Amino acid sequence: MSCWRKITADVLKDVDKYNLKRALNELGYGLDDKLHNVDSYESVDEEESRVDAVITAKGEPLSLGIRYNIDKKGHMGIVGDFWNTGIDHETFVDDIAQQYTRFTLEERLQKMGYSIKSVKMNEKRQLELCSFCA
Repeated sequence: MSCWRKITADVLKDVDKYNLKRALNELGYGLDDKLHNVDSYESVDEEESRVDAVITAKGEPLSLGIRYNIDKKGHMGIVGDFWNTGIDHETFVDDIAQQYTRFTLEERLQKMGYSIKSVKMNEKRQLELCSFCA
């Protein structure tokens, strides 16, 4: 069986690759910029499986990858076969977007002179970030 998807989120536009890697790491994943094709449990043409980087788990490539400009408008997308990855395709991009936004916001606040006191996930799965001016 296969679960091939192309998924994007509005917030993931013109992404900073460093913060994207930090977001994936926070979720327990990595990104291999040297790999440019994802495997599928069903045949998918080479063009469809081409990506800019492959998502990894514990150092091993998954059948999922990143395209930094999936729609030719600057949006990043996840492309690949979610089958047998253990990843929920309905929440994965949202989780990445949430962590990406967190790291981007932390970076901007620190540049403005703020210190991050705490970051936590509340019961509604929303990130709460507490900062103060140093």
